Amino acid sequence: MVAVQRLTDRRGVSLLSFLLVFSPVMILLMSMAIDGLSTVATYRRALGLADVAARAGAATLSYRGGGRAVDTGWACFNAQLALCTSANCTALSATCTADDSSVTVSVELEPPRMLRGPFAVGPQRVRATITAEPRSGIAAED
Repeated sequence: MVAVQRLTDRRGVSLLSFLLVFSPVMILLMSMAIDGLSTVATYRRALGLADVAARAGAATLSYRGGGRAVDTGWACFNAQLALCTSANCTALSATCTADDSSVTVSVELEPPRMLRGPFAVGPQRVRATITAEPRSGIAAED
């Protein structure tokens, strides 16, 4: 009877020691996976925001073109306006450059992190850059 009781005690101790050793390791691995996935999601969000802003600026270029001088400052203003309408402008960093034929917008975001310091996975900031050109002409049926 005593041998059976010792055997069950040993199983309980080994299970407890296994949980104490591997629980922090599993939590660390899950946190690293979540940080990596949030970095990918943040990149996709930055890419979408840059796309919206660049298309808005390029649309301004297509309206302002037509033989007149193109106002690239107005195109970047409309790109920033579209960006601030789509997201909180205080949480991101954006740059815009425009010439007569295209608008380039770069958006930089900071992904949310569960882990800091040496266990942090991925970059601290994510940058996405999109260049858009205005559409030329409108398809019409005769």
